[in-house]
Amino acid sequence: MAPTKLPMQPVDEGDFAAYVVGCVADGPGGDRQPFGGPDIMSFGEVADQYQQPAGSGAGSSLCRSPAPPPARPATSPARKAAAARRPGPSG
Repeated sequence: MAPTKLPMQPVDEGDFAAYVVGCVADGPGGDRQPFGGPDIMSFGEVADQYQQPAGSGAGSSLCRSPAPPPARPATSPARKAAAARRPGPSG
């Protein structure tokens, strides 16, 4: 699941296919120019457009949920405390 506020630049599939063909034809050899559409939209906006049938005024059935919190480093105090509560290996 992607956060709905994630920015992206949607592109036409034909334009992207031509870009990929050009990359393959050029072969390996370094950096490529970034590729993206002219509009910057959130993932939620793109999903809303995708789910809405052309010409209908129907809304989206997109289920919005908050992004999960970032993972804590293994050395965080909370992780150390959780590890201390776990039973050790038997034997």
